[in-house]
Formats: sequence, structure tokens, C-alpha cells
Amino acid sequence: MTIEFSRTVAFKGYTTDQIIRSSYNVDVFDSIRRRLNGSIKKLIIQGYTTFICGASIGFGTMAAEEVLAVRSVYPAIKLVFVVPYGGIAERFSPLDRELYSVLCSKADLCKVIAEGYVPDVFQQANNFLVDNASLMVGYYDKPDSELQYVATRFSRRGLPLLNLF
Repeated sequence: MTIEFSRTVAFKGYTTDQIIRSSYNVDVFDSIRRRLNGSIKKLIIQGYTTFICGASIGFGTMAAEEVLAVRSVYPAIKLVFVVPYGGIAERFSPLDRELYSVLCSKADLCKVIAEGYVPDVFQQANNFLVDNASLMVGYYDKPDSELQYVATRFSRRGLPLLNLF
């Protein structure tokens, strides 16, 4: 699968635990999903066709689910699911392992960065997001070091960031 930089969006944001800690709203996940769904549709209308989502459970997987939901209306869009390393799902709960498996199987490309864990594998996965997308959609109020790294790389390249927080 060829990824066309100018028509590609990357998603990067909080994990589920970080989302819970950053909000006092019990409906925060529904709110995020609505904003994601609306944003994805607007981006498609603007000409974006490929959506890259990370495999961390939270904003990334919610974005992947919403891309797949929107694909029922816009079948030409593509989902790239970025997995830092093979076997990462072993760290997940059984429910999250199932979600991860479904997303990887339904993605147009399930990009596995490394066969096993290596010290900089998460940075390599983040670099894949930045190097292959012309727009970042995020969800965060105070970027942690990983989010800050990605946001800074996008900004330094003069690329736009849309924060749904």
C-alpha cells in the first residue's frame, strides 16, 4: 500500500487511563468519538484519504474504530494501524487484545515496526506517524513526553495539528 503524504492524517493522543485522569465528565469517551467521527468526515471532504492510528489503547484505537465506522460511507478511505512491536498485545487485557486483533485485521495495512521490543521502538512508531502524515489530530491537554515529541516534530516541519481536547 502506498501512503500519499499530502492526503494522510495521523492520530496521536492520550491512553484510556490518561483520558480518564484528564476529565471529570463520565461521557468523555462518547464525546471524543463524536468529535473524531465529525473530524474524520470533514477531513475526507477536504481530500484526506489515509488515516494512520497507533495501537495504544485509548485515543489511537478510538480513532481507528471511527475510521472504520466512517469507511462504511466512504469506502475509498484507508486505515493504517501502527503496532510498535509484535507481541505488544500480550500486555493488554483480554478485551483490549480482542479490540487490537480486530483493528489489525480490518486495517488496510497493519504496520509492525519491530518483531520484538527494542528500547526505541515507541519512538520509531511515532516517527512513522510524523514521517507519513501531513496533519496530526490529537487529544491531550498537557502533552506527556511522547505526545510532546510528536507534536514538536509536526510543528517544526510546519505541519498543522488539530487538538480535539
